[in-house]
Amino acid sequence: PGMVPNLAKLPPGCRFNPRCGEVMPVCLRRDPGLTAAGTGSGPGHTARCWLHSPNGGTA
Repeated sequence: PGMVPNLAKLPPGCRFNPRCGEVMPVCLRRDPGLTAAGTGSGPGHTARCWLHSPNGGTA
């Protein structure tokens, strides 16, 4: 946690998966797309995280 990844050896899937406390199996396989983040975050707030994806990371 808190360590910046080696840019020459990025992990597969989401780049944050080695240091994320909410990592799911899909995070290890696929990079998440850009999606709107939560309802209380205001207009235009986006995230690249399977937790915020419409299908809940079941892709």
